[in-house]
Amino acid sequence: MVDVNPQSTMSRYTPRPSDLVDAVAETRRIADQQMRANPLTNARTDNGLTRWMGNYGDALVWIGDITPYDLNLVNDYGAQKYQRGFVLRRDDPGLAFALTLYDSSPTAGLPLKQTLTISDGTGTRMLQEAFNQQGRRFPDKAIPMYPRIAIDSGGNATVAELVWAGEANLIGTHVHFVAQWSTSGATLSQYLVFSGGGVTITTPTTSSPPNTRVDITSIWQASDYVTVEWYVWRSGGAGLYYPRPRVCRNYTDG
Repeated sequence: MVDVNPQSTMSRYTPRPSDLVDAVAETRRIADQQMRANPLTNARTDNGLTRWMGNYGDALVWIGDITPYDLNLVNDYGAQKYQRGFVLRRDDPGLAFALTLYDSSPTAGLPLKQTLTISDGTGTRMLQEAFNQQGRRFPDKAIPMYPRIAIDSGGNATVAELVWAGEANLIGTHVHFVAQWSTSGATLSQYLVFSGGGVTITTPTTSSPPNTRVDITSIWQASDYVTVEWYVWRSGGAGLYYPRPRVCRNYTDG
């Protein structure tokens, strides 16, 4: 950029309004100043990829072309195109991934489903978005369950009886519920009810303890919480029953 000497003959020219040339010159001056203050000497841009190299022999930041390929797109030469994503690695000898955004397993004929993953210094995931981009896949969230009958005394109902119930804010579209029971000779039946936001989902009645994964997407879309109710009753024989849940967790499948 050329400096103007105020003592030169140009200083005698009549002042004029700023024009496009002045705007370009000022923009260049600002850009030069910023680069001198914080030069990205390790930044590299190649076609669709920008990399910022770290101090330990590999890219610290990777923005742009990432494998696996996008199976739905081809380039001008008929080859599959890279998907565009983002990777942030830790600038230490371990070079572990800290933050990634890409589709790890694209499917031909289906759009990319890029998911966000945050990992610790060993590369172990701490948080992962669901593959269907609705809610959180990992970690899941426990739904605490509380007894609605005197569990130690046992149940003896011959019609559907609410034995355990719980409620929690939602972080995903599915609930995994596992339970067990013991009896003194009775045959039992059971079902589950999930509700929230005016939506109710009831599972089929079975004669064995539940170990089921229930899609509650319709509740997820209508509410930010879910209520879980477990009903058990004596459908045959005689004697008491002792039902106990083992797992009740909210997550997003896939």
